[in-house]
Amino acid sequence: MGLSGLVLAGRPYDGRFGPRPRIGWESLVPVGDRPMVHWVVDALLGVEGLASLVVVGPAELVVELSDPRIRVVAPGTGLFDNVRRGLDALEPLDGELLVAAADAPLIRPRHLAAFLARARASGAQLCYPVVRREVCERAFPGVERTWVRLRDGSFTGGNVFLLRGSSARRAAGAGEDLLELRKSPIRLARTVGLWFLLRYLLGRVTLAEVQARFSRVLGVDGRAVVVDDPEIGVDVDKPGDLELAERALRARRDGDGG
Repeated sequence: MGLSGLVLAGRPYDGRFGPRPRIGWESLVPVGDRPMVHWVVDALLGVEGLASLVVVGPAELVVELSDPRIRVVAPGTGLFDNVRRGLDALEPLDGELLVAAADAPLIRPRHLAAFLARARASGAQLCYPVVRREVCERAFPGVERTWVRLRDGSFTGGNVFLLRGSSARRAAGAGEDLLELRKSPIRLARTVGLWFLLRYLLGRVTLAEVQARFSRVLGVDGRAVVVDDPEIGVDVDKPGDLELAERALRARRDGDGG
């Protein structure tokens, strides 16, 4: 069973970082001295054992990404269409699949290796990293994230996840269904359970309860993997994030001696 990678880089640029007339795709917005997707691709290519990598993104990347393991696939009409196109390009899916968003330029190979080690040890079909709020805020004071308040503490989700074999398509389909359910609170409550939803909103649900409930809803054995690397939980979604990422990359460069 080999390890493949999928980078989702197919979101059109919507102007959130200001006017950039020559940039049509968010993944091509520069962070530091290069487009943000390049940082993510390098992180995945640096993971031991990665055999192939599909990038769903703009045609420019065909020229810019020269590693023979990379295949660039044209994006579709939205997130889940892009996921499906990536999965199609990776057929047959009989091993492990590491999926990453293109807007997480602070991730390094060692962060992914640490997550993979914990995910594999869990034995689960779907593993998703979560980072404790205090870990993120200690590393990046002032960072703005969406925090989920549970009985165990407050967490933010990571920008990667690991799927095993046939669970990939099943989880992707269920994830699309859940996204649609957000538009209908009644259907969402019926799916996850009204009592569970109320306890969740009150911060009385544990991390273990959340992963058990969503494993049932998704139809796969899913685990939330608590990781110690806050870089996995930081993405570039707004101007403040871009400034934070550029500061962090400058500090990293200076710390590495240039």
